[in-house]
Amino acid sequence: MVELLPVVVLLPTSVFPFILRGVSLLGVDSVELPLAEKNAIWNKFSSEWQLNNVDNITKTIGLEDSVNYLPRFMTGQVNGRMVVKLY
Repeated sequence: MVELLPVVVLLPTSVFPFILRGVSLLGVDSVELPLAEKNAIWNKFSSEWQLNNVDNITKTIGLEDSVNYLPRFMTGQVNGRMVVKLY
């Protein structure tokens, strides 16, 4: 039997670089929103707000291929969505 130990990933981040560049960080705080309202919004995402062309802008690659795409990501040469298959 293999014993799995918990993994802790530290990701020290700050909004300070964004503030220095004059970037507005906008978001939605939905924690206190009633569940019925959250469900109504998610239902809109699956119906009237659904993206019709998502398949046209999505490319699926294998995990082994992700290393080859990394330079393109870093230089802004990738458009659309990339799905990385882990298996």
